[in-house]
Amino acid sequence: MLTRLTIRNFKLFENVEIELGERVVFIGPNNAGKTSALQALALWDVGTKRWLEKRGGGVVPEKRPGVTINRRDLVTVPVPVANLLWRDLRVRESSRAEGKPRTQNVRIEITVEGVDQGQTTLLAYAEAEGRQQEGELFGMQWRDAMEEAIQQVEESLQTLGKDPWGGDVKASDDFLDPLFRHFYAKLNLPNLMRKTDYHVLAAFVPAEAIDAEIGQALNAIVDVAKAAKPRGAA
Repeated sequence: MLTRLTIRNFKLFENVEIELGERVVFIGPNNAGKTSALQALALWDVGTKRWLEKRGGGVVPEKRPGVTINRRDLVTVPVPVANLLWRDLRVRESSRAEGKPRTQNVRIEITVEGVDQGQTTLLAYAEAEGRQQEGELFGMQWRDAMEEAIQQVEESLQTLGKDPWGGDVKASDDFLDPLFRHFYAKLNLPNLMRKTDYHVLAAFVPAEAIDAEIGQALNAIVDVAKAAKPRGAA
């Protein structure tokens, strides 16, 4: 889920942050930037896809790690001239250094932050557990502690060259075990989550993240369980 969109030097935006969530509605007068915000998100999507196509499967060079997109890629951001994407049409800016003129490109920056369904599940668990253990006011404190713990484990795995959310990581041993150790340590509490308890996380998985066929199978199991009668019952 996308949580924040940051836009710099794009069309009418000089520097703006837009909070996102599960549902977002843009309301404003004409020329307020509603369409431009959506186009910025579309431009980010194009750039991300191009980068993954060229760089995602190999080593990323330290110099010039970016990729090129051209106007033909910008189907969702139709402009007759690419310069129109820049705020005030300024694609370059000039300055003087040591008495000599310098010209450098003005960069459009579009940054998107978000969490995947695994993170969403863990954050929801932490918030609910905080409220249950210490009261309503502590839900966000526990959520923040979980967010810090996730970041800590992600950085450790990335140092080892592993994708924290990839298939080469063992969910229990490589991720969840250290995660909950860090999480409860940040709260100055003993680890209340053991490997045999990980099944409780299933209750916090967003419904939209469950495959339709799996959802149907689970619902069928529940229906059978509800209809079952204890042995010897009439």
